[in-house]
Amino acid sequence: MSPMLMEEPVSQIQPASTPVPVQPANDLGPRWLAPMVLLGAITIAALVYAFFWQHSLDLWWWMGHDRHTHYMNGLNLALDLRTGDFARLLHDFDRMRVWGPLHPVLVALIQLPFGPDHRLAVLPSLFGWVLAIWCAYLIPRRLLPAGGNAAGLLAAFFVAVSPAHRAYATDVMYESLGAGLSLAALYLYLVVIQDQTRRAAIGLGVTLSALFLHKYNYWILVILGLSAGEFLRQPAAWFGYARSLLQRDRLPTWALAELKHPLNWIALALGAAALVVVVTGGGVFEIAGRTVSIQEPHNLVHLAYIAVFIRLVLWWRSAGREWSLTLPETVRGLLLWHGGVIAVWFLMPKRLSYFLWYLGPNNNDQQRESLPFMHGLPYYLEGLQADYMTASSGLYLLAGMVALGLVAWRFLKPGATAVMLFLLIGTYLTCQHPMLKNRFMHSWIAAAWVVGAIGLVWAAQLAVGWFSERGRPWASAIVCAVLIAWLGPEMLNPGHAQEGGLKTELPSPLRITDTYVADLADAKNPTIVSNVSTRFLWTWTFIEHHRHQNMAAEIKHFARFGGDPEPARNWLATTRSDALVLIDIAPGSTFDWKTKEYVDLTAFHQALAEQSTWTLARRWVLPEGVTITLWKKNRPG
Repeated sequence: MSPMLMEEPVSQIQPASTPVPVQPANDLGPRWLAPMVLLGAITIAALVYAFFWQHSLDLWWWMGHDRHTHYMNGLNLALDLRTGDFARLLHDFDRMRVWGPLHPVLVALIQLPFGPDHRLAVLPSLFGWVLAIWCAYLIPRRLLPAGGNAAGLLAAFFVAVSPAHRAYATDVMYESLGAGLSLAALYLYLVVIQDQTRRAAIGLGVTLSALFLHKYNYWILVILGLSAGEFLRQPAAWFGYARSLLQRDRLPTWALAELKHPLNWIALALGAAALVVVVTGGGVFEIAGRTVSIQEPHNLVHLAYIAVFIRLVLWWRSAGREWSLTLPETVRGLLLWHGGVIAVWFLMPKRLSYFLWYLGPNNNDQQRESLPFMHGLPYYLEGLQADYMTASSGLYLLAGMVALGLVAWRFLKPGATAVMLFLLIGTYLTCQHPMLKNRFMHSWIAAAWVVGAIGLVWAAQLAVGWFSERGRPWASAIVCAVLIAWLGPEMLNPGHAQEGGLKTELPSPLRITDTYVADLADAKNPTIVSNVSTRFLWTWTFIEHHRHQNMAAEIKHFARFGGDPEPARNWLATTRSDALVLIDIAPGSTFDWKTKEYVDLTAFHQALAEQSTWTLARRWVLPEGVTITLWKKNRPG
């Protein structure tokens, strides 16, 4: 039987003598305390959201921010459903290949009955923050033999007081929900191995699937932590299971049989062809007497996966179902609700290839000649001090707490190894990645507070226990009270983060869209373009204002329009659009930003001046260095 998610005897994972007295595994404190913590988290979130509601326009402070894309995706899905345009719904859903569909689907479900309103689009992030606070409280209760509630309250407080967590809680970004789902997966893993219930295993599977469909890099960090922790929790059992698989009548016999199946060879051939395209860049090939141009590996990878999937289905029907009955009930629940979701998701076109690209070395916009070991550590330490632990000496406090948590690891309940490794793996991979952005640590940094709170409470109880056993609970309470009193005033300040949250000090590009959007009320198919590409901002502001999607914010091969008026002439003569908005942002002005998609609109204006089909309706010149012209097509007759 597989050792996965099976709890070994306590004597094998805990020293014979432990400085902290062990309480029963199910002694998690008063039943009313967990709901009260959740209620407190919801109350704090409501106050933060109320402040955001009054200042929501300050969220849209950069034209090229990812939040424009995230909100537009959710808004498109909501309006597709509202209008019953299922063909467009499938199209919009299919476009979500790099980022998972969970966040836009949640945004759509909120916007569908109550929107469109950009102030509602932050609610999935707000939920993620509440979930992170609550799970930060629940995890220490599952790990500390004594003082778990105190450590949990302290960890939850750190997540609540963190300026960056409060900032991303009211943003249309993936970070906040990713942090909440990551901690939820860690907590449910502890419940599974400690309680051995199928319901908890299904919960873990569903949570991991949600995290996978949310963002792949958050998911892989949790999977690496859980996998490594599960192996190190009982390595002897795992090695024994591996030896049993290697017996002649098991894995070797199965592998030889698979080599004879044609579907496997088809999958290998397609996979090899995809690899050739990746290495060589593709080209023109002659297949069965026909000339085929293959520039990208996506279709080859997808066909290879379909062959593998069909083979798995055939294996399941012939032998897999019987084999699954040898697994623990918890493992079967996890495989069904997590492995099954992933298997079906990759059946969608291009999902597997984009998954491999996203987690691979080619997903990098910060090219470097070399990557020294942990080269990002100084950068992220500065980010921690600036946005996560802003109090004086906060970094030293966090480092000391985490060190105590690692020392306390040997005296914790089963599952602690996975939590520790999740933190260590997240730290290493983030600091070693070529790209450096503060938000890259957002999904796992809360684990540092969880580990630190556990270590601090454990050390306090141990130190006081040398003098008085009755003083141990008081030690936990005093530690919590001191830190909350020291750091609590930070809650009175607005949240802030390098790339997230409100920024009242920066000008909002909504100043541009508010200028022209109302004048498009009578347009049936307007087109909005600019010399600085930010089509997602132009799209969502139009859709939210006019509540329909009959518009375009890009023109095919638009780069060719710069410097040559001929492409513009052809477009003006053939387009279905009846209104055109041209946005010229002066170089070096308030809203200018560097982008590879910059197009000089001089030739476009020249083409407009030479024709009579389009008439200049309005022209605005903004003091921020932006010129907007609205052109409308003359009606026949």
